Amino acid sequence: MSDIRLTGTGVALCTPFDDEKRIDFNALERLVRFNIKEGVEYLVALGTTAETATLSKEEKKDVLQCIINANEGKLPIVLGVGGNDTLSVAKDISLVDFSEIHAILSVSPYYNGPTQEGLYQHYKYLAKETQAPILMYNVPWRTGRNMEPATTLRLANEFPNLIGIKDAPGMKRNSEETTVTYNREEIESKASNIYEAIVVMGKRAEQIASEDKKVLLAVCGGIAAYKSPYIVRHFIKEGAEVKVILTPSAKDFVSPLTLSTLSKNEVHWTFVEDDSWNNHVDLALWADLMIIAPATASTISKMVDGQCDNLVMASYLSAKCPVYIAPAMDLDMYKHPSTAANLDKLRSYKHLIIEAQFGELASGLHGQGRMAEPKDILSCVKEDLLAKASLNGKTVLISAGPTYEYIDP
Repeated sequence: MSDIRLTGTGVALCTPFDDEKRIDFNALERLVRFNIKEGVEYLVALGTTAETATLSKEEKKDVLQCIINANEGKLPIVLGVGGNDTLSVAKDISLVDFSEIHAILSVSPYYNGPTQEGLYQHYKYLAKETQAPILMYNVPWRTGRNMEPATTLRLANEFPNLIGIKDAPGMKRNSEETTVTYNREEIESKASNIYEAIVVMGKRAEQIASEDKKVLLAVCGGIAAYKSPYIVRHFIKEGAEVKVILTPSAKDFVSPLTLSTLSKNEVHWTFVEDDSWNNHVDLALWADLMIIAPATASTISKMVDGQCDNLVMASYLSAKCPVYIAPAMDLDMYKHPSTAANLDKLRSYKHLIIEAQFGELASGLHGQGRMAEPKDILSCVKEDLLAKASLNGKTVLISAGPTYEYIDP
């Protein structure tokens, strides 16, 4: 079975007929050779454009063989195999000779009106039972049911042999407006078709990695805290909302007023201020991601041991979001075996450690221990979020849409 990556333009071949209502195989051969000559990247045989629903089994077999012969192995061939009976479709796919066929185009079940879960189960069965490279085909104006982006993304994430989708929803949408309006969490529920989801998660993926994110920045008591206002500014420029919390000693290194002014949110460092309770649980659940920068040796040790003696630690222990840790301490403290062991333990919690940099330290020593620069912290967070994107590493085929044609009189 071929390991195929379809790129560029593919043509769905029609089936020519002569005046006697017989298949015109000479015309079909000329059509194949014309498309090869004109530079298309692959051919689609027996799709809906090929009048496949009106062809007998023998005619389908003859049409496919004619296309294979005329192609002479020059282009990948995608074969249309679909229907509303999942078991029959799987059986038909299992009978395909993949020495000449590179992928299957399979339309979603028609007439039955399956739910989104039904569509998922249909393609799940095809993917698991056949192991064939399959392009899903969504054409709701023909099948009566639209396959929503959430269903497509769910299938793409779970089954690597579902290599793409031909999405033909039969409607025009302003994809740029969609891109501006929706963040990653809204894509699966609000994008009206997979093209919009691809635009949002592909074309502007880098911006979306930080755009509209709620960032909880925890600042610990170390000299590197003077860089924390720059972290706030970088994330706000990327479209994120930032709230800042401090350990009690952090106030000695950076002004809460500065952080509050830049973030446009109140800055907290104790559980109770002016007889008002700062709810650490609300802060933790509000956040899409938590950044601890600078993270001192003391705070790193407390994170490993689960100590909860200040607002930063209480918020950390309540957080359900990704956590990013930017250590900052003197050279010997950073190299100490206990610090190394603590960082390894935090890595085992699936936290991302943004490694300390080399350079001159506050003690006058030179070596590793400087907190990463704010722009590097931003880059590390964005790269990590992109790596976790639903379509990362997926190959997606975007077609020009459905074929519209008048019914012959």
